[in-house]
Amino acid sequence: MKRSDHEQLLWRLISEQRLFDRLEEVCRYDRIKGSSGLNEVAQRLADHFRSIPSARVRMSWYESDGRTSYGTWRAPRSWSVRHCDVSLHTDSGETLTLVDPSSTSFGLYNYSGALSQSEQLRLCLAEQEQAHGDHSMRAPANTVVFRQDSDEMTVRQLLLSKHYRGILTAPKADYYRNDAIMMQARHWHRIPQSGSETYADPDHIPFGISLTPKQGEQVRELLKKQHYGEVTIRGQIEAEFQSGPFPVLEVILPGDQPAPEYIVLTAHLCHPRPSAHDNASGVVTLVEIAHVFNSLHEQGLAFHNRRGLVLLFVPEILGTMAWTLERMPTFPGRILFGINIDMIGSNPSESGAQLYLGRPASIHRTIAPWILVHFLEQLNHIDFLEHPHQNQTIPDFNLAPFSIGSDHHVLNFPDCAIPSVSLGSWPDRFYHTDNDTIEHLSPHLLHKIIWALCMSLRVMLEDDRHSALNIIKHRLDTFQNLSSDSPQTIQNIQWFLRDFGHHTDMFRSLNTNDIPGFIQFRTSYDQHSPSNISTKFAGSDEILSLIPRRLYQGPLARMVLFEQTPQHDISTIARLFQNRHFRAMSQLAEAEMLIDGYNTINTILATLHHNQINLSPQLLLDTLNTYAQCGFIEFK
Repeated sequence: MKRSDHEQLLWRLISEQRLFDRLEEVCRYDRIKGSSGLNEVAQRLADHFRSIPSARVRMSWYESDGRTSYGTWRAPRSWSVRHCDVSLHTDSGETLTLVDPSSTSFGLYNYSGALSQSEQLRLCLAEQEQAHGDHSMRAPANTVVFRQDSDEMTVRQLLLSKHYRGILTAPKADYYRNDAIMMQARHWHRIPQSGSETYADPDHIPFGISLTPKQGEQVRELLKKQHYGEVTIRGQIEAEFQSGPFPVLEVILPGDQPAPEYIVLTAHLCHPRPSAHDNASGVVTLVEIAHVFNSLHEQGLAFHNRRGLVLLFVPEILGTMAWTLERMPTFPGRILFGINIDMIGSNPSESGAQLYLGRPASIHRTIAPWILVHFLEQLNHIDFLEHPHQNQTIPDFNLAPFSIGSDHHVLNFPDCAIPSVSLGSWPDRFYHTDNDTIEHLSPHLLHKIIWALCMSLRVMLEDDRHSALNIIKHRLDTFQNLSSDSPQTIQNIQWFLRDFGHHTDMFRSLNTNDIPGFIQFRTSYDQHSPSNISTKFAGSDEILSLIPRRLYQGPLARMVLFEQTPQHDISTIARLFQNRHFRAMSQLAEAEMLIDGYNTINTILATLHHNQINLSPQLLLDTLNTYAQCGFIEFK
């Protein structure tokens, strides 16, 4: 089958109608971590996959009780809301509805506490309250505080400092003054579930309400017109906490080899209703990919896949953590590469989002991302993909550095050692708001991106050396013809040279000798590349001098362990994973700031602290030394 035949076949097998039918189904559920809605949508997806003959379905359940941790992430308690209706009242008789049942998904903070109808609470401005006393003192039991332009860390500090009965927040209207849609948008917030023993009792957890920028202006005006303490909050929030499980859905589409290798695709199920872009779009993408490859199988057109495909549907980060801890030591094969699908297919003319591919962490060497880059670059230049919206283009996508924030960074951890990329679009105007709806997604763009993913997976699953070689030759030709010396271009060339200049687990038979002119190009580039672009540590801290410039090189955690540890002694791995230094190394990788080597140790520690990860400089050094002694990294 010619390559163009592959392209057209895969395009025809993708169904936009099926995609959006599944989108509508997923978006009907509130999918908060630890909620019944998340459990139900996972079950429905599992039932759907069980109807696909070639799929092997495994549903795992993990404790979600507010105490159990998976790696460095603690599972929240299960949380459900039966009713919510809260309003504001003034002594002069004015009222303002803050949240009602129709706006509960984003209007009420996730993990909010309950509110009784018998309570009458005093509302005040955060700056007024600060002027009236020390925040280290406990607030009066009936105090609710209102603050504009507050992020999650500020909310946490406010709630934990004086233990307010509740909090109202709204973005500053000035940010959205010329955006009528966003003036009416509610933003997603959550009550912290750790950090204070006070919150161990659900009866003492504060409630939180997220207001639109327009509502925030109205609340501030009412407070300004009243004397201090004359605005009250009344209503009812029926919220319940309990212990319960959270799901991880694993679907395997096996390859042809008896001892298979795998590519893993992840998408997170969680977030409030509807959360279409973030991340119902990723969920339905994985479902559609399964349909495409199953259709090939049913029609007798299956490619000769030497590798299998693993689809993971998880609560973000938490679920991937739990899955890797349980499944990685006994997984029936080796996972070579991961792709995290998180927010794709938004209409750029409405959301402003730009498609990007986030690279694996720098500890990994693989040319697999360049296969994806190759097909993503073709999306605006394919003449046979006839469609009524043919002229709707995807803005040029960005090849971005590795960053934390979703399931790919769990897979990139040294203790998983799966080089993984993240495919998404950013920035998104509707991100984490109730305007993240299906209407702002583009069926045609989603279709195109899934096509690029399927084409890339075909090359990877077949271990198609010929196609991979042609793609790498094309990439080298592209770089040789570039005249731009922008930092982004230079960095991309550096990444390419590093990735292809080392062995790769994706196409082991490829080497630099297969590419005419590769060595000459590399030598020429190394001689003329600007020194200020090269990766190195910055700063002059005394402790910094103890960290090697080239920190990660050589074999990685589980690769080494699984290859060198007999199967009957897997308990050795389990014991190592309980080691204090090993856990600290995972915490360090979670913050990521060290991996690419652009920051000082103080910056790294500040980032760790911001993420509530306490790691002293000495423990940092001890951890790295211990890791080196285990053979996971080599200091040079």
